[in-house]
Amino acid sequence: MITANEKTNIKRHHATKPREFTATFPLGSLAKNQKLNKLQKSPASSENMLVSFTATDKRATEASLRVSKILAKAMLPYSHAEIVKECMVEAMETLFPDKRDAIGKVKAIPLSRKTATGRIESTNDHLRMTLLTHIDQADYFSIAIDESTDIMDVAQLAVFIRFFDGEEMKELLNLVGLEGETTVQATCDALV
Repeated sequence: MITANEKTNIKRHHATKPREFTATFPLGSLAKNQKLNKLQKSPASSENMLVSFTATDKRATEASLRVSKILAKAMLPYSHAEIVKECMVEAMETLFPDKRDAIGKVKAIPLSRKTATGRIESTNDHLRMTLLTHIDQADYFSIAIDESTDIMDVAQLAVFIRFFDGEEMKELLNLVGLEGETTVQATCDALV
């Protein structure tokens, strides 16, 4: 459903933009033919520009992943990513004031709390799928569990898996909180 305000904006756009285009490039004019020829010859330059933007975007994404990984390892809130970015920009402006292009690239790194959370979650999903694939391909595996209490006096059950797929691997499979008593039954229920 289009609101009255949107209808007005659409009408104004269609009333002014084509008129401006027709005035600048009249039908059959030399200017219009030159503009069309230029646009038809420009796909190669457009593709080069797109490749350049894509390469820059990949580097910015990699930088975002690396910062998110550091925050996750340090167990810091993902909202700190924005502060890290601000610090990087300030440091770059101080150390390299003439490198506006590099400073712009640092500013372009996607480091919002939501982005950092998404990066960590996608990395976690990828690692989990890789681990499950390795487990699925292994002939044998074993599960080890270890129960301990954290600083908040909550029982935690660490689930490890060991398997052999060309080389022995041991991974933390899951960390499960145990509620209530830490009996054998509660441990089995948490695993299932």
